[in-house]
Amino acid sequence: MSMSRDFLAQWFRYVKVWWHFVVPVLVWMGVIFLLSSQPAFGTGSASLSLGQFLLRKGAHVVEYFVLGVLLFRMFRYFFPQSSHMTAAGVVLVSLPFALSDEIHQLFVSGRQGRVSDVGIDAIGIFLSLIFCLVILPWWRKRESQL
Repeated sequence: MSMSRDFLAQWFRYVKVWWHFVVPVLVWMGVIFLLSSQPAFGTGSASLSLGQFLLRKGAHVVEYFVLGVLLFRMFRYFFPQSSHMTAAGVVLVSLPFALSDEIHQLFVSGRQGRVSDVGIDAIGIFLSLIFCLVILPWWRKRESQL
């Protein structure tokens, strides 16, 4: 009986880890994929106003900032003592995903896959690493001193 109880405890732990750390990453990747699947309507990129251009590129930064934070959470759980491994995991998952997202857009009506958009996505990833590795620890330290 003890063996089956141990098995169930281990299985529930696995499901909990999956649900809390992996599922949010997969859901957010799905959101990015769905947004990239929307055909382009209205104006082409050549006739965008500066505001529309900044809004679209800002959306890239925000999408990948959120993905970077979610990946950071996940990899921090698996590598709690290694900021290097955590950051490497974030980059090694999110940058290829950004590239695949741009390739995906080549097959969507009215959309264009651009290497420059991968660079903009990388800015969001970089900002998420700064947020998770610098700003959050500083904030927590500051809060504990008050």
